[in-house]
Amino acid sequence: GPWDPGNHERSTDDCVFLQLDPPLDRKVNASLLDLFLQGACLRMDRNEAPHLDENQIIACHIRNRTDQWEMVTPAMVRRIAEAGHEIGSHSYWHQEVYDHTPGSFREDLRRSIGVLEETSGQRVIGFRAPSFSLTPGCEWAWDALLDMGLRYDASVFPVARAHGGYPLPTGQGSTEAAMTLTTPTGRMIKELPMSVMRLPVLGKRIAFSGGGYFRVLPWWLVKRGFAQHESAGRSAVLYLHPWDFAADGPSLPMRRSQRLKCYRNRDQTEGRLRELLGRYRFDTCAAVMGMDQRDRMPLAA
Repeated sequence: GPWDPGNHERSTDDCVFLQLDPPLDRKVNASLLDLFLQGACLRMDRNEAPHLDENQIIACHIRNRTDQWEMVTPAMVRRIAEAGHEIGSHSYWHQEVYDHTPGSFREDLRRSIGVLEETSGQRVIGFRAPSFSLTPGCEWAWDALLDMGLRYDASVFPVARAHGGYPLPTGQGSTEAAMTLTTPTGRMIKELPMSVMRLPVLGKRIAFSGGGYFRVLPWWLVKRGFAQHESAGRSAVLYLHPWDFAADGPSLPMRRSQRLKCYRNRDQTEGRLRELLGRYRFDTCAAVMGMDQRDRMPLAA
Protein backbone atom coordinates (compact mmCIF):
# COMPACT_ATOMS: atom_id res chain seq x y z
CA GLY A 1 0.00 0.00 0.00
CA PRO A 2 0.98 3.68 0.05
CA TRP A 3 4.06 4.40 2.11
CA ASP A 4 3.35 5.89 5.52
CA PRO A 5 6.18 7.74 7.29
CA GLY A 6 4.23 7.42 10.52
CA ASN A 7 5.07 3.72 10.59
CA HIS A 8 8.80 4.46 10.89
CA GLU A 9 10.47 4.96 14.23
CA ARG A 10 12.30 8.22 14.79
CA SER A 11 15.84 6.97 15.19
CA THR A 12 19.16 7.66 13.53
CA ASP A 13 19.56 4.01 12.58
CA ASP A 14 16.19 3.82 10.81
CA CYS A 15 16.74 4.73 7.18
CA VAL A 16 18.97 7.78 6.97
CA PHE A 17 22.21 5.84 6.57
CA LEU A 18 23.73 4.21 3.50
CA GLN A 19 26.52 1.72 3.99
CA LEU A 20 29.19 1.75 1.30
CA ASP A 21 32.22 -0.44 0.69
CA PRO A 22 34.85 0.33 -0.54
CA PRO A 23 35.05 3.93 0.74
CA LEU A 24 34.21 6.95 -1.37
CA ASP A 25 36.90 9.45 -2.26
CA ARG A 26 37.52 11.35 0.98
CA LYS A 27 37.83 14.61 -0.97
CA VAL A 28 34.43 14.43 -2.70
CA ASN A 29 32.24 16.36 -0.27
CA ALA A 30 34.99 18.77 0.75
CA SER A 31 35.66 19.48 -2.90
CA LEU A 32 31.98 20.11 -3.60
CA LEU A 33 31.67 22.54 -0.73
CA ASP A 34 34.87 24.27 -1.74
CA LEU A 35 33.43 24.62 -5.20
CA PHE A 36 30.25 26.30 -3.98
CA LEU A 37 30.95 27.91 -0.61
CA GLN A 38 34.26 26.76 0.89
CA GLY A 39 32.48 24.45 3.35
CA ALA A 40 33.66 21.49 5.39
CA CYS A 41 32.31 18.10 6.33
CA LEU A 42 31.92 16.86 9.89
CA ARG A 43 33.21 13.36 10.59
CA MET A 44 32.82 11.45 13.80
CA ASP A 45 33.30 8.04 15.26
CA ARG A 46 30.54 5.61 14.32
CA ASN A 47 29.71 4.94 17.97
CA GLU A 48 28.76 8.60 18.49
CA ALA A 49 26.16 8.80 15.71
CA PRO A 50 23.29 6.87 17.37
CA HIS A 51 23.34 9.36 20.25
CA LEU A 52 22.48 12.28 17.96
CA ASP A 53 18.91 13.48 17.79
CA GLU A 54 17.44 13.22 14.28
CA ASN A 55 17.01 17.01 14.16
CA GLN A 56 20.78 17.35 14.49
CA ILE A 57 21.24 15.43 11.23
CA ILE A 58 20.11 16.77 7.86
CA ALA A 59 21.60 13.93 5.86
CA CYS A 60 24.02 11.19 6.78
CA HIS A 61 25.66 8.10 5.43
CA ILE A 62 28.23 5.57 6.57
CA ARG A 63 31.34 6.18 4.52
CA ASN A 64 32.56 2.59 4.81
CA ARG A 65 32.75 -0.31 7.22
CA THR A 66 35.65 1.10 9.19
CA ASP A 67 33.61 3.12 11.70
CA GLN A 68 33.62 6.47 9.92
CA TRP A 69 30.55 8.56 9.24
CA GLU A 70 30.01 11.54 7.01
CA MET A 71 27.40 14.07 8.06
CA VAL A 72 25.54 16.99 6.56
CA THR A 73 24.86 19.13 9.59
CA PRO A 74 22.76 22.20 10.44
CA ALA A 75 25.94 24.29 10.47
CA MET A 76 26.61 23.27 6.89
CA VAL A 77 23.07 24.15 5.81
CA ARG A 78 23.36 27.54 7.50
CA ARG A 79 26.58 28.24 5.65
CA ILE A 80 24.89 27.38 2.35
CA ALA A 81 22.04 29.78 3.12
CA GLU A 82 24.38 32.53 4.33
CA ALA A 83 26.34 32.25 1.08
CA GLY A 84 23.21 33.33 -0.80
CA HIS A 85 21.96 29.97 -2.01
CA GLU A 86 18.28 29.06 -1.92
CA ILE A 87 17.19 26.22 0.37
CA GLY A 88 14.36 24.12 -1.10
CA SER A 89 12.59 20.95 -0.06
CA HIS A 90 13.37 17.59 -1.65
CA SER A 91 11.09 15.83 0.86
CA TYR A 92 11.94 14.43 4.30
CA TRP A 93 12.13 10.69 3.61
CA HIS A 94 12.95 10.85 -0.14
CA GLN A 95 9.93 8.69 -0.93
CA GLU A 96 8.43 8.86 -4.43
CA VAL A 97 5.30 11.00 -4.63
CA TYR A 98 3.29 8.27 -6.37
CA ASP A 99 3.82 5.98 -3.33
CA HIS A 100 2.37 8.57 -0.93
CA THR A 101 -1.20 9.28 0.06
CA PRO A 102 -2.13 12.97 0.09
CA GLY A 103 -2.03 12.84 3.87
CA SER A 104 1.37 11.20 4.19
CA PHE A 105 2.77 13.56 1.55
CA ARG A 106 1.62 16.60 3.52
CA GLU A 107 3.16 15.20 6.69
CA ASP A 108 6.43 14.55 4.88
CA LEU A 109 6.41 18.12 3.55
CA ARG A 110 5.64 19.53 6.99
CA ARG A 111 8.65 17.80 8.52
CA SER A 112 10.95 18.71 5.65
CA ILE A 113 9.97 22.38 5.59
CA GLY A 114 10.12 22.62 9.37
CA VAL A 115 13.64 21.30 9.77
CA LEU A 116 14.98 23.27 6.79
CA GLU A 117 13.48 26.58 7.90
CA GLU A 118 14.57 26.08 11.50
CA THR A 119 18.07 25.18 10.40
CA SER A 120 18.64 27.75 7.67
CA GLY A 121 16.57 30.67 8.97
CA GLN A 122 15.29 30.99 5.41
CA ARG A 123 11.72 30.62 4.21
CA VAL A 124 11.31 27.51 2.02
CA ILE A 125 9.14 28.20 -1.04
CA GLY A 126 10.18 25.54 -3.59
CA PHE A 127 9.98 21.76 -3.94
CA ARG A 128 11.38 19.03 -6.16
CA ALA A 129 10.00 15.52 -5.91
CA PRO A 130 12.39 12.63 -5.27
CA SER A 131 13.29 10.97 -8.59
CA PHE A 132 11.02 13.46 -10.41
CA SER A 133 8.18 11.20 -9.25
CA LEU A 134 5.33 13.67 -9.72
CA THR A 135 3.72 11.72 -12.55
CA PRO A 136 0.24 11.81 -14.17
CA GLY A 137 -2.28 11.02 -11.44
CA CYS A 138 -0.27 12.85 -8.76
CA GLU A 139 -1.55 16.34 -9.58
CA TRP A 140 -3.03 16.49 -6.07
CA ALA A 141 0.55 17.08 -4.89
CA TRP A 142 0.47 20.60 -6.39
CA ASP A 143 -2.44 21.48 -4.13
CA ALA A 144 -0.55 20.02 -1.18
CA LEU A 145 2.45 22.22 -1.97
CA LEU A 146 0.25 25.32 -1.97
CA ASP A 147 -1.49 24.20 1.22
CA MET A 148 1.91 23.95 2.92
CA GLY A 149 2.85 27.49 1.88
CA LEU A 150 5.19 26.66 -1.00
CA ARG A 151 5.21 28.92 -4.04
CA TYR A 152 6.60 26.78 -6.84
CA ASP A 153 7.32 23.22 -7.95
CA ALA A 154 10.31 21.91 -9.93
CA SER A 155 9.28 18.26 -10.27
CA VAL A 156 8.03 17.94 -13.83
CA PHE A 157 10.30 15.88 -16.09
CA PRO A 158 8.80 16.48 -19.56
CA VAL A 159 10.26 13.44 -21.34
CA ALA A 160 10.06 9.71 -20.64
CA ARG A 161 12.40 8.31 -17.99
CA ALA A 162 12.73 5.31 -15.70
CA HIS A 163 10.42 6.77 -13.05
CA GLY A 164 7.77 7.98 -15.48
CA GLY A 165 8.07 11.56 -16.59
CA TYR A 166 5.20 14.01 -17.04
CA PRO A 167 3.96 15.25 -20.45
CA LEU A 168 3.42 18.97 -20.13
CA PRO A 169 -0.04 20.33 -20.96
CA THR A 170 -0.33 22.03 -24.31
CA GLY A 171 -1.12 25.73 -24.46
CA GLN A 172 0.45 26.48 -21.08
CA GLY A 173 3.80 27.88 -22.16
CA SER A 174 6.98 26.39 -23.52
CA THR A 175 7.89 22.88 -22.51
CA GLU A 176 11.39 24.16 -21.77
CA ALA A 177 10.74 27.27 -19.67
CA ALA A 178 9.16 28.31 -16.38
CA MET A 179 5.38 28.17 -16.62
CA THR A 180 2.15 28.18 -14.61
CA LEU A 181 0.04 25.07 -14.06
CA THR A 182 -3.53 24.67 -12.82
CA THR A 183 -4.05 22.39 -9.81
CA PRO A 184 -7.04 20.03 -9.42
CA THR A 185 -8.75 22.63 -7.18
CA GLY A 186 -8.34 25.35 -9.80
CA ARG A 187 -5.48 27.20 -8.18
CA MET A 188 -2.31 28.22 -9.99
CA ILE A 189 1.23 27.13 -9.18
CA LYS A 190 4.47 28.06 -10.88
CA GLU A 191 6.44 25.19 -12.37
CA LEU A 192 10.10 24.97 -13.34
CA PRO A 193 10.34 21.80 -15.48
CA MET A 194 13.57 19.96 -16.08
CA SER A 195 15.34 21.23 -19.19
CA VAL A 196 15.31 19.26 -22.43
CA MET A 197 17.04 19.85 -25.75
CA ARG A 198 15.89 19.28 -29.32
CA LEU A 199 17.43 16.62 -31.53
CA PRO A 200 16.00 17.54 -34.96
CA VAL A 201 17.69 14.61 -36.71
CA LEU A 202 15.84 12.14 -34.47
CA GLY A 203 12.72 14.24 -34.12
CA LYS A 204 12.72 14.04 -30.34
CA ARG A 205 13.69 15.84 -27.16
CA ILE A 206 16.09 14.54 -24.52
CA ALA A 207 17.23 15.60 -21.07
CA PHE A 208 20.85 16.71 -20.91
CA SER A 209 21.57 18.95 -17.95
CA GLY A 210 21.53 16.81 -14.83
CA GLY A 211 22.71 13.65 -13.12
CA GLY A 212 23.51 10.75 -15.42
CA TYR A 213 22.50 12.72 -18.51
CA PHE A 214 25.08 15.36 -17.66
CA ARG A 215 27.80 12.74 -17.15
CA VAL A 216 27.03 10.08 -19.77
CA LEU A 217 26.14 12.15 -22.83
CA PRO A 218 29.02 13.43 -24.96
CA TRP A 219 30.19 16.76 -23.60
CA TRP A 220 29.75 18.49 -26.95
CA LEU A 221 26.08 17.43 -26.92
CA VAL A 222 25.50 18.68 -23.38
CA LYS A 223 27.06 22.02 -24.30
CA ARG A 224 24.84 22.20 -27.38
CA GLY A 225 21.83 21.80 -25.10
CA PHE A 226 22.90 24.74 -22.97
CA ALA A 227 23.60 26.75 -26.13
CA GLN A 228 20.07 26.03 -27.41
CA HIS A 229 18.60 27.47 -24.23
CA GLU A 230 20.90 30.48 -24.32
CA SER A 231 19.96 31.22 -27.94
CA ALA A 232 16.26 31.03 -27.05
CA GLY A 233 16.71 33.29 -24.02
CA ARG A 234 15.67 30.52 -21.61
CA SER A 235 17.33 29.41 -18.41
CA ALA A 236 18.53 25.81 -18.26
CA VAL A 237 18.02 23.79 -15.08
CA LEU A 238 21.07 21.95 -13.76
CA TYR A 239 21.02 19.32 -11.01
CA LEU A 240 23.80 17.10 -9.66
CA HIS A 241 24.21 14.67 -6.75
CA PRO A 242 27.28 14.17 -4.54
CA TRP A 243 27.83 10.71 -6.05
CA ASP A 244 28.11 12.27 -9.51
CA PHE A 245 31.47 13.63 -8.29
CA ALA A 246 32.68 10.42 -6.57
CA ALA A 247 35.34 9.44 -9.11
CA ASP A 248 36.70 6.51 -7.10
CA GLY A 249 33.45 5.56 -5.40
CA PRO A 250 32.21 1.96 -5.16
CA SER A 251 30.79 0.14 -8.16
CA LEU A 252 28.04 -2.24 -7.12
CA PRO A 253 26.92 -5.27 -9.17
CA MET A 254 24.11 -4.33 -11.54
CA ARG A 255 23.01 -4.51 -15.16
CA ARG A 256 25.33 -2.95 -17.72
CA SER A 257 22.82 -0.22 -18.57
CA GLN A 258 22.50 0.72 -14.89
CA ARG A 259 26.27 0.76 -14.43
CA LEU A 260 26.58 3.12 -17.37
CA LYS A 261 23.98 5.47 -15.90
CA CYS A 262 25.36 5.40 -12.36
CA TYR A 263 29.12 5.35 -12.79
CA ARG A 264 30.28 6.56 -16.18
CA ASN A 265 32.38 9.74 -16.31
CA ARG A 266 32.20 10.54 -12.61
CA ASP A 267 35.78 11.74 -12.91
CA GLN A 268 34.64 14.37 -15.44
CA THR A 269 31.73 15.91 -13.52
CA GLU A 270 33.66 18.57 -11.64
CA GLY A 271 35.54 19.71 -14.74
CA ARG A 272 32.34 19.95 -16.74
CA LEU A 273 30.63 21.92 -13.99
CA ARG A 274 33.55 24.31 -13.61
CA GLU A 275 33.47 24.98 -17.35
CA LEU A 276 29.78 25.90 -17.18
CA LEU A 277 30.29 28.08 -14.11
CA GLY A 278 32.92 29.99 -16.06
CA ARG A 279 30.71 30.45 -19.12
CA TYR A 280 27.19 31.13 -17.80
CA ARG A 281 25.59 33.10 -15.00
CA PHE A 282 23.70 30.91 -12.53
CA ASP A 283 20.94 31.95 -10.14
CA THR A 284 18.48 30.42 -7.71
CA CYS A 285 15.36 28.62 -8.86
CA ALA A 286 13.27 31.29 -7.12
CA ALA A 287 14.98 34.03 -9.12
CA VAL A 288 14.49 32.13 -12.37
CA MET A 289 10.81 31.75 -11.45
CA GLY A 290 10.56 35.53 -11.06
CA MET A 291 9.88 35.36 -7.34
CA ASP A 292 10.20 38.64 -5.49
CA GLN A 293 13.17 38.69 -3.14
CA ARG A 294 10.74 39.19 -0.26
CA ASP A 295 9.45 35.67 -0.88
CA ARG A 296 12.77 34.34 0.41
CA MET A 297 13.35 36.80 3.23
CA PRO A 298 14.90 35.29 6.39
CA LEU A 299 12.37 34.18 8.94
CA ALA A 300 11.85 36.46 11.92
CA ALA A 301 13.93 35.58 14.95
